[in-house]
Amino acid sequence: EDLGVSRVPADIGCTFRTNVRNAGTHSVDVTLHDEAGDLLWQNTGGTCETTTIYLDSGSTYTVAFSATSTEVNESVTMIAGFSAVSYQPLLLADDGTALVRSDSSLSLDELIVLSMDNPTYHKNPKSLDAKLIYSLFVPCLGVGAIVFMVMRSMARGYEWEMNK
Repeated sequence: EDLGVSRVPADIGCTFRTNVRNAGTHSVDVTLHDEAGDLLWQNTGGTCETTTIYLDSGSTYTVAFSATSTEVNESVTMIAGFSAVSYQPLLLADDGTALVRSDSSLSLDELIVLSMDNPTYHKNPKSLDAKLIYSLFVPCLGVGAIVFMVMRSMARGYEWEMNK
């Protein structure tokens, strides 16, 4: 099924941790293969990492995960996992609500018309992160300046009283 999107983003990665710090030697391998068996992605150095890649839609992919540990005591608990998540395009119905494809009887051409691109994907048009930083630090600086002024005036009054 092609909804007008030939490639979709996919997040692939793994996590690994132990309940004891620096316990043993560990190696984690995650690989992603396409239908032909060609390697598309593999983590480097046996350590966990996460990446976003674009995959052809309508294809089948295989993810393989293995974790190997040596020199580990039996009391050490190891937690390992992987994830491969792909995102489908957002489809909006005529009334503006999200379309549930399993409950819909629309044809392929009708679904393509309802597909919506997000123009602000990977963009920050309103500089929200800068506004967040300013909203966190500017009030603190203002309150600090007011406290400094009050303390300075109190110190001057104390100094004047002591010098009478």
